Amino acid sequence: MKKMEDYVKKCIQDHRNPLVKVNLPAQKLFFAAKTDDEKATIELYQEHMKIALGHQRVEKRCGRARGLWHPDSGKTKLDKVVKNIVKFFGVQDKTGIFLHPEEMLFLLETNRLEVTFSDTPLSIEKAYRLVLKHISLEHYRVYKKLALMGYKLVREEEYVDKKKRALVGTEESSRKKFKIGTEAGSEFVENLLRTIRDKMPRECQYESTCPAKPDYCIYLPKSVAPDFHLFICRNNEVPFKDFCSCKLAHIYAICSDDVTFYAVGNVHVPYI
Repeated sequence: MKKMEDYVKKCIQDHRNPLVKVNLPAQKLFFAAKTDDEKATIELYQEHMKIALGHQRVEKRCGRARGLWHPDSGKTKLDKVVKNIVKFFGVQDKTGIFLHPEEMLFLLETNRLEVTFSDTPLSIEKAYRLVLKHISLEHYRVYKKLALMGYKLVREEEYVDKKKRALVGTEESSRKKFKIGTEAGSEFVENLLRTIRDKMPRECQYESTCPAKPDYCIYLPKSVAPDFHLFICRNNEVPFKDFCSCKLAHIYAICSDDVTFYAVGNVHVPYI
C-alpha cells in the first residue's frame, strides 16, 4: 500500500512539474575525462539523464480521443474528438469521422486515442494484429516515421475524390449564377459549358502516365495543398520506370532496417 501511495504522489508531482528541457551536451563525449572539472561535468550530465529517465509520463484521459473499431472496413469511427485530430487525421463524411488503420494505430501508440472493439479496450498488441490484416508492416513504418516528423499524409484516392467534389461544387455554383428567363437561353448556356468542359485542358491522369499510383499525398506542416507524392516500395522494387507529368515531386520509401526516402528527377543527357 505504501508503494502505491508513493507511486501516485510521484505521478501527481511529475504531472504538475513536466519535464521541459534536458540539459545534455549536443555532441557525444568520446574521450574519457582526465581532469576533475571534466569528471564533474560528466557526472552532472549523468544526473540530468537519470532525472529524465526517471520522470513519470502522465497523461489525462480527457485529452485522448475515443473511437470504435469496425473490422469489416478496417476503420475506426470517432465518437469523441479532441484538439487537432481532424486537422491532421481521418476522413469525414455524413455518417461521421473515420480513421484509417495506420492512423488509428499511430494515435494509439502516441497515447492520443482510445479504441474499443466488442466493448473491450484495444491494447497496442491487439491493435497491431488487427491493423496488419489490412495494411503491411512496411506501410505502417513509412507512415509512422513521416507522421512523427510532423507531416500530414492523405491517401491518394481521398485527395482525388476531394478534388472531384470540389470541381462538381464549383460547376454547380457557376450554373446558379446564370439567371436566364427563356428555356432557349438556358439550353445555350448548358451547351456552352459542356463544350468548354470537353475541350478544356485535363489534369494529369496517373493511369496513363505513371507506372503506379502514389500511396499518399504529403503535406508540409503548414501547407494547404500537397507538396509531394509518396510511393511505398514493395519488395525493394522502386517504381520509377516512367515519370508522371504532374508538378508534385515524387518521394520513394524503402524499408530495410530503417525507413529511407529517395527523390528521383528527370535528367536530360546531351548527345555527344
